Amino acid sequence: MYPPTFDWHRMVQRPHHLLWEAARAGHVVIFCNATKRTDRVMETVAERVYVCHNFEVLLGSKMPRPIVYFTDPSQLPLLARMERERLVFDVMDKPSDGAGEALRMADEVWCASEALLARVSGQRADARLVPNACDFAHWANPGTEPIAAAVLPHPRVAYIGRVADWVDVPAICKAARDMPEVHFLLVGPVETKAFVEADGIQNIHCVGEHFYPQLPAFAHACDVVIAPYRADNEVARAADPIKLWNYRAVGRPIVTDLAQLGAVLGGRVDASAIAAARDLAQARRWSDSWRAAAATWEAVSA
Repeated sequence: MYPPTFDWHRMVQRPHHLLWEAARAGHVVIFCNATKRTDRVMETVAERVYVCHNFEVLLGSKMPRPIVYFTDPSQLPLLARMERERLVFDVMDKPSDGAGEALRMADEVWCASEALLARVSGQRADARLVPNACDFAHWANPGTEPIAAAVLPHPRVAYIGRVADWVDVPAICKAARDMPEVHFLLVGPVETKAFVEADGIQNIHCVGEHFYPQLPAFAHACDVVIAPYRADNEVARAADPIKLWNYRAVGRPIVTDLAQLGAVLGGRVDASAIAAARDLAQARRWSDSWRAAAATWEAVSA
């Protein structure tokens, strides 16, 4: 069971993949939405995967003691109210306030990167590395070119994901001003006030949040994909972004330092490096790596 942290039908994140693998291993998965509904309690979204829209009702039910998998330490007071088989704390990015108590309480601690593992090992020497992986088959498939991309001339540059505080918005804006002939396509919700700087820049196009099946087509429709993370942001430094693994599967140049974007768009790209990155992503493909990451679910019989 995953306690209410965000909503299932928003952007697909690491918990989605790990919970899908738990279901594939034979476990019943209950994902509790953060948004509460009174008109329905449970929704079936896949085989053995259920979304709970009202966690309070679930707490009052006579369900078997679950394995509780959580990523947000602020959920601890809520979790203290329920009986459970096992408590798994997944450190996905920079440990937040309250992480110390979560590290103490959890039966198991997972870390998404080596940097995070090193950071928590002082408190939990038994923490284990559960690395991110790549949904290779999904992202390698170009699909149909989205209309939002098709109406823009090349060259096109795509950023796919949340435009949050760890994204270097000033770098995106500077690149767009310096290269007015390049169209920047941002696919995802804008969640930072810093984005006000982009107002009025004609070649920055925000198309909002799209469903997961639609995302690879945006990446394939562009000439370059970018991940301009702020160097001073601890979340970006600590994480091993799934985005970069998915980008590798697309087979487009990946630029993290937008000062290099002009050279890449000018054709100065090492094709063998792109092929090697794609091979690396295939080596971490979902069918192997996410399943291996979720192998700890097997410690409890399905």
